[in-house]
Amino acid sequence: MTDRKLKKVAGHLLTAESFAYVGDEQNPETWKLSVFVPGDASLTRNFVKNAAHRFADTKGIPESERAAVWQLIVGAAKCLGLNVQKQAPAMAKRESEKPAPFVVDAEDAELKESLALAALHRDKFLHSIGYGET
Repeated sequence: MTDRKLKKVAGHLLTAESFAYVGDEQNPETWKLSVFVPGDASLTRNFVKNAAHRFADTKGIPESERAAVWQLIVGAAKCLGLNVQKQAPAMAKRESEKPAPFVVDAEDAELKESLALAALHRDKFLHSIGYGET
C-alpha cells in the first residue's frame, strides 16, 4: 500500500488530484487552489468559485504555470456551469501594462462571427416589432 499525502481543507482530507496546482506531490504545502472534493458536488462548486476568486493573490505558483492553472480552473467552472472570465485576473493586469500581439484564433473568429450574426438578427427582429424606431 502506498503512502498518499493528504492536505486538510475545510475539514476534508484531499489528495493532490484535488488541487489546481501541485508544486511537489510529496509536499502538501505546495498544493494550491483546491477545486475538487470527491463525493460532494456542492462543496466542489464552492471550491472552484473560491479558487477563481483567490487566483490573482495566490503565491507559490510559478509564472510559467499560471496560465495552465487558470485554464484548469476555467475548465472546472465550465463543467459545473459557473461563469468565470476567460482571461486570468493576474495576467490581465500585466497585459494592460504592455500590449500583447493580437492573435486571431480560429475558434475566436467563429465565435465573433456568430455573435455578430446573432446581433444582426436581434436588431432586425426588434426593428420588425417596433423597437428601436425613432
